[in-house]
Amino acid sequence: MCAISSVAGALSWPKVSAIMQMRTELRKQAGEFDRAAEASESVRKYKGSESARLAVQIAEYDAKLPAGEALPELLESARRASQAARITDMIISTREPDRLEDIDESLLQNNDGQCYRQPIVLSGRTDYRSFAVLLGDLAKGRRLVLAREFILEKIEPAGDVAFRAEADAFCFLKTKGRR
Repeated sequence: MCAISSVAGALSWPKVSAIMQMRTELRKQAGEFDRAAEASESVRKYKGSESARLAVQIAEYDAKLPAGEALPELLESARRASQAARITDMIISTREPDRLEDIDESLLQNNDGQCYRQPIVLSGRTDYRSFAVLLGDLAKGRRLVLAREFILEKIEPAGDVAFRAEADAFCFLKTKGRR
């Protein structure tokens, strides 16, 4: 009887070994699955926090997109920003606003009208710090203003700089009489 059980045990050892290897492989796969689930949860949490951050940023931008004929208000805010930066000889010029389209080429609009990009050019003479204050004040203003390009040239011997900044302001304008 002892001999029979020894022979049966010896013959079943490869099956037991295969089962043990399979259990080890399953534990390894379960560990990989748990790590993948943790990574997926981290991505989900990040996407949720990123979505919340973007929603706040979009709300801030929406507040900077006022309705109505906005050019006089834009010019007044640029004038106030130049006074705050102590720039006395700033020149502000504008061009005709461009209508903006969505990614699917439909016009961006809401109840207040269509969204327009108002190009503005600021030029003048000041020091570096005042120019930086001007750009900062324009960016913090009520309207969304994005500086696209600026050029600074040092003026000798005073240490001042001549500047030219091109920017875009965004607003919704009523479309009556506009094409």
